[in-house]
Amino acid sequence: MTLGPLMIDVQGLALTDEERTRLADDPALSGKLRANARRASANYSWERIAALYHDYAYLPTSLYDDVLPTLRKLQKTGLALGIISNHTPAARGIMQSYLGRFIQPGHIIISDEVGVHKPMPSVFTQAAAALDLLPQQCLFVGDNLHVDAIGAVHEGGYRLGLWLDRQHDAWDEPLPPGIMRITSLTEVLDFLED
Repeated sequence: MTLGPLMIDVQGLALTDEERTRLADDPALSGKLRANARRASANYSWERIAALYHDYAYLPTSLYDDVLPTLRKLQKTGLALGIISNHTPAARGIMQSYLGRFIQPGHIIISDEVGVHKPMPSVFTQAAAALDLLPQQCLFVGDNLHVDAIGAVHEGGYRLGLWLDRQHDAWDEPLPPGIMRITSLTEVLDFLED
């Protein structure tokens, strides 16, 4: 199967377990973030949850080891690359700083900027349109089986949805048509033809 562009979720940007633990115990953590965390734990109001959601973009991030080598190889193929992220605009700068040499700013679709989240069909069609392609020409990689892989194919009309299962979740059921499971981003290359 020959595929045109590749849309990826920002699953490549991740906190390690070590970083999560360090942040949870770090007294120097952003005062605003810590204050929001305390308020949210006492009262789960929408405003407080939204503040935590926004502040999440400022937590330290790192790339999985397979991200840059895979993006380098994909870039050499000439595929158009993009990101669809259920996030706030605050995350754009981080995505661009890590991935800007591979993905153009106009190919980064952030849900809070466009007013719709995955798995809504229009976020997938907007992303395909940003690449000047039809959804059925696209492949999507994401770490959430339902929101990313199934959403891209069943809601967005993408040709293929790759579920990046880094956690090796127990899954005994057959996957729906058009959905494949991978455990490393490097496996994306197996779905491309010369």
